[in-house]
Amino acid sequence: MSAVKRGDVIWVPYRKDPMWPALVQNSYSKKVSYIFFPVDESVQVSRTSTFSCATKLCYALLFNEDLGENVDVELKNAYLAACNYMRNRGMRRGSDIRSRQDPPTPTPQPTPNKRKSSNSSPADITSPIKKLLIKGEVDENDEEDDASCSATTTASLSETEAKKKQSESPPITPKINRHRTSSINLEQKSREVMAIMNENIEHWFDEMWQSDRVKMYKQPKRDGLSISFRNNLLTATDFDNIVDRLVQMIRRRNPNISLIISLHIISSIILPHCMISCLTIYKSMTYERAMRAYAKIKPVYPKDGLEELCRIACIEREALLLS
Repeated sequence: MSAVKRGDVIWVPYRKDPMWPALVQNSYSKKVSYIFFPVDESVQVSRTSTFSCATKLCYALLFNEDLGENVDVELKNAYLAACNYMRNRGMRRGSDIRSRQDPPTPTPQPTPNKRKSSNSSPADITSPIKKLLIKGEVDENDEEDDASCSATTTASLSETEAKKKQSESPPITPKINRHRTSSINLEQKSREVMAIMNENIEHWFDEMWQSDRVKMYKQPKRDGLSISFRNNLLTATDFDNIVDRLVQMIRRRNPNISLIISLHIISSIILPHCMISCLTIYKSMTYERAMRAYAKIKPVYPKDGLEELCRIACIEREALLLS
């Protein structure tokens, strides 16, 4: 499958349903970042209006797609805006990747096993005897006697041995790819949690930003400052997106705050409140119960996109220490 490129027009997941037209801002190995249509090209794109998802969830947008009879007016307008964007740039399709109208890739059918010929050779008739001799269950004299037996006797012995092996061998259980199953479950859970986050994150942020915990926040010693996160609801891509949005919210309210301190406030105060509040909605539980469930999540240190944020923050911290 061809890769998504910057400037492509694609369909991306929007909450649970439906998918929504989007303009690709950046393309990575396993994810893409984008903004939703309609796009105001006169306004500079901000990071708060940029979202991301896994590349495998995207589809190329085509002209004259059937949106259905009961399509939402906003979705229809967004689709028309995306088509005008492609038409103005001479694009025949939004991207080189697969579209929603492309037929699915056919799954190869297993080749049926060929039946063995009924005309067995003498070597085939005596093969069960030879197998038993190799295992030490029949001695050489028995082999000579059995060689003169009829095919019926040999088949009866083979059938008896097969039943014996079947009774001794443990039952075969089907192998389940638990990693893939858990990955699919996490992606589905992450989409549902992100829908809740997108609706409420601004409100939850304001609750904590105006609370005494943030107002009375004391900056720890720089050599003892530690940042860790707890997460078992979102994929790494969606979690990076949430942290990045929270950083931008802090910077808008206090442009003078350093990035390393912003991350520490997010990881220790704001993000836990957002995740706990999200749990109360997602699992229909009280705030106290959600708080206990959140505390059981094992803390992890930043990776991927968060690792890059912390790397920049550490550079900023070193510059402050040297100044």
